[in-house]
Order: sequence, then structure tokens, then C-alpha cells
Amino acid sequence: MTKIRLEIAVLNIAMHNHDKGELSYENLFHTLNNDDVEAQLDETHAACIGELNVSKQYGEQRYFLGQIYKYAKIDPERDCLNTRTKKAATDEEKKSLIVPKHLRPHFVKIPFVFIPKGHRLYIQTKHKQNLFGITKAKKLFELLIQSKEISQKFGDIEVTIEPDSAEVERLINRNDIDKLIVDIVRPNPDDIGCVEQTLLEKMKKRNLKKTKN
Repeated sequence: MTKIRLEIAVLNIAMHNHDKGELSYENLFHTLNNDDVEAQLDETHAACIGELNVSKQYGEQRYFLGQIYKYAKIDPERDCLNTRTKKAATDEEKKSLIVPKHLRPHFVKIPFVFIPKGHRLYIQTKHKQNLFGITKAKKLFELLIQSKEISQKFGDIEVTIEPDSAEVERLINRNDIDKLIVDIVRPNPDDIGCVEQTLLEKMKKRNLKKTKN
């Protein structure tokens, strides 16, 4: 039997204004799952949420199942090399490269699962030859939610990479570190314990969203 290795990473996507509970996250993902909403990841690739099912259930646990679509999207105005002449292609030559707007080459699907209770997004970062690192996934969602429409409708949304607790423990116990900068994201009120609750209250009093010590 062929073994398939999957690599999974986790993002914490926390809405701080979500008075409707899980429905707030459902509305957010429905808004992002729009043909007009995409993010330019770099000079050659863009991505969007291409598929979404918010009605999945495992026992009593509700979850969203989706696919990120990643594809090539280049600026046709940029220079193009003609390998025969070893020179930049002319405008006439570049016409043969024009791809219809509704077609996206180098298309790849990246599956994800989002659990609204706990607001964790589990994304497949590697499958066969397809790679989509967690840092790039974080950038994607940050770009998707930074629009004025999203901000006005849903308020502040924090996207952070879920750390490996073992790695954090190893880092803290290292003897060769003289200074450690801690980036603390304000906890989401619906998913906090006693320690986090105390921290949240302190942050509220100081009117802080992020703090560094």
C-alpha cells in the first residue's frame, strides 16, 4: 500500500468582535469565498478561497471544509524574454502570451479545515510536490481580511501561526539566549483559561491589542 505523507500546520484566526458566535466566523468565510476576493502572494502567484462548506459535522464538533486555490497571475506589462533572440519580446510577440482572464495556469488546490469553536485553521502545507508553507498561508489570510469592507463588517481580526509547544519549551530553556522578545496577541474572550483571562483583563485596562516585553 502506498504511503502518502501529509504535512499540516495551524493558524489561529481570531475575531475580537463576534457577538454572533460561530455564525460570525461563518459570515466571515462566506465573505472571503467570493470570486472577486483574491490576494496577490508575490509577483507571479495569487490565491483565494475557492471552495467552502460550512455545514460539516463530526460528532458535536462543527467545522468548515474548504480549498484554497493557488494559481499563476503575472503582470502582462512586464518584460518577457525571447529565448530565440536573447532579447526582450516585442509587444507584438507578447500578444501570443495573453491568457483569457477566466483561465489561471499552474492551478493548485490546498485543502483546509476551520473549527470555529477555538478558531483554528488546519491547512495542508505539503502534498506530493505541492508546497504551501504556513507563513504563506498567514500572508494569504492577512491580505484577504485587510480590505476596508472586511474591517468595517467584522472589526479587528488577528491571524497568527500556532506554535509548536515543544519547540516553545525548547526555545525558553536554551542557555545561549540573552534577550527574548515576546509577541502577545490579545486572547479571544470565548477561548481563554484562568491565566489568559487575567492577561486579558490587564490588557483591557491598558487598552492594549498587542504588547511586547
